[in-house]
Amino acid sequence: MSNNTESRTWNIDQIRAISEDEAKRLSSEHMAIKDHDVYLMDFGGYFGYSVLVYANHHHICYASDYEVHHPGKTHEQLKECYIKSLNNVLFTEAELIAPLASYEEYSRKDYFLSNHYSMRENYISIYFIGSDEERKAIKDRIKSEKMIYSPIAQGYYANSCFQFAEKLILLYAELCKRRQEADNDFTFLKNAFLQEMWNHEYGYNSYQGNWDVLSCFGRIRYNDADDPIDYFDQLNFDDTHRQAYLAARKEYFKEFNSRDV
Repeated sequence: MSNNTESRTWNIDQIRAISEDEAKRLSSEHMAIKDHDVYLMDFGGYFGYSVLVYANHHHICYASDYEVHHPGKTHEQLKECYIKSLNNVLFTEAELIAPLASYEEYSRKDYFLSNHYSMRENYISIYFIGSDEERKAIKDRIKSEKMIYSPIAQGYYANSCFQFAEKLILLYAELCKRRQEADNDFTFLKNAFLQEMWNHEYGYNSYQGNWDVLSCFGRIRYNDADDPIDYFDQLNFDDTHRQAYLAARKEYFKEFNSRDV
């Protein structure tokens, strides 16, 4: 293993800025996972034994992981943990547009496309935080360079990345088709509603729990009674959707009420 990583104190910005060539030099091991290049290395100090992920020679930094998040594990245990996690987080393009086995899988693919795949080219996020001067300079650059806005990445790509931005849209459209194909499957729908109920702490939200959950499946107007039937009507839900929601709610409260609060 190279000792370069242990000869300095690293911060997260410096780690995220590591090029793939530098990652190769610093790493103790390289492997390929789902069309991504993965490098294992020891930063010592706070971040420790870590994994950095690259695709198209870009650091997919939100997929990278660090020992600090998994205290008490040996390097071998960390390696196993990273491999298992990345096989769950990352997708090949073929996997991305394949039929869906569950709503949970759809959620992971949707997140991957927006937050990981989108990093294969440099872009300026609409969530950039900086001084007024920095923000103005970025706005001026976006305008003068006629940068391309990507609703998938929620950011701006250079004009030279037009084909990539278009590919993002096409992949997302295919993923949406797979989601629509599963829309009449009772089990898929019930698990989708159930997942969002847990995501939105449905059992604690007596004021707008139904709105919070059902607004994940389309645009709806809130009603003061938080009446799910009204929301069903707004969403044009058929009997399968309605019964799946009620079944999910029954299962949710069965588990929710069995827990020690």
